[in-house]
Amino acid sequence: CYNCGKPGHFARECKSKKQEQAQVSHEHEAVEDNHLFTARQEDQETFEENIWLIDTGCTNHMTPNEKMFTRINTSIKVPIRIGDGAVLMTKGKGDIEVMTKKGKRIIRNVFLVPKLNKNLLSVPQMMANGYEVIFKKGSCIILDHAGRKITEVEMVNKSFPIKWSSSEETAMVAKNEVAELWHQRLGHTG
Repeated sequence: CYNCGKPGHFARECKSKKQEQAQVSHEHEAVEDNHLFTARQEDQETFEENIWLIDTGCTNHMTPNEKMFTRINTSIKVPIRIGDGAVLMTKGKGDIEVMTKKGKRIIRNVFLVPKLNKNLLSVPQMMANGYEVIFKKGSCIILDHAGRKITEVEMVNKSFPIKWSSSEETAMVAKNEVAELWHQRLGHTG
């Protein structure tokens, strides 16, 4: 058996597998607070790394892109139930740095969900962390702990997309610009 390693039966007949599946379903019930309720999961075919959607039904910040993490604990694996009832597993949790118009920001406690097709900012998680999120007249405003505006996002196709660059991408752009500047200073044009 490829499932339990014991001889005498095949994986499809394995009793251990059935017990495991029963255990997993109990674990799914126990993790009720990790939900992603979004009806638009299937709408976006291509993943855009720098676009984050503000989501009121998502309980945690989530991304499918492991490269974005500056710190990640890959031992954290929990099930996430999406809007169509399907369950996706997280592959870790950590921090991501993004560059905003007002400078570098760290998004903490972000779940890595490889099968997700977008980056999601959880309104409940932001509010639990002391941020204020205001929706009015087709826009969403996020205020920090002191009441200062971090960003204002206009609604596009019934979503609130924020375009941020990762700090890694910004560092690469800056490094390339400095290299090009020195290249030009040394008299090498083109």
